[in-house]
Amino acid sequence: MKSKPRFPISQEEVGIFVERLYMRISEDPVLAPIYNRHIESWPKHIERLTAFWENVIFGNGSDSASPLIKHLRTGEIRPEHFERWLGMFRKAAEDSLSPIAASAWELLAERLSTAYERSAQHNMSAMAFGHREDLENSPDTERPTTPETDGRDPT
Repeated sequence: MKSKPRFPISQEEVGIFVERLYMRISEDPVLAPIYNRHIESWPKHIERLTAFWENVIFGNGSDSASPLIKHLRTGEIRPEHFERWLGMFRKAAEDSLSPIAASAWELLAERLSTAYERSAQHNMSAMAFGHREDLENSPDTERPTTPETDGRDPT
């Protein structure tokens, strides 16, 4: 059952926006190589991200677990990557959405980016002091990948 969205937007618009944003990211010279090392299929990844954002916006309870732990486990994400992603997000929102939807969604993305960045900084500090188990033993952390996935997200 679909709940009322946090701001005026349809599920179709969410899907279109997410696809446009991540198609831009898939061509970005800085972010694309990081993503490409960890996902096998852009279309499947976009589906997962669409489900995540639909859950955030509509609160529909879809299967969209937070991608935070997967992002942190890459060990590659730095503060400048968050800034770049957020800049691309803002540009895509302004190009694709109504001003109200763009502004509201940008605020959600900024909050998410800030939370991710703080977690990434904490993780880098823990690793620097030999406390990688903080991340590895987190209840949200997936167990080590299999040789078949080679560390990539198969979805």
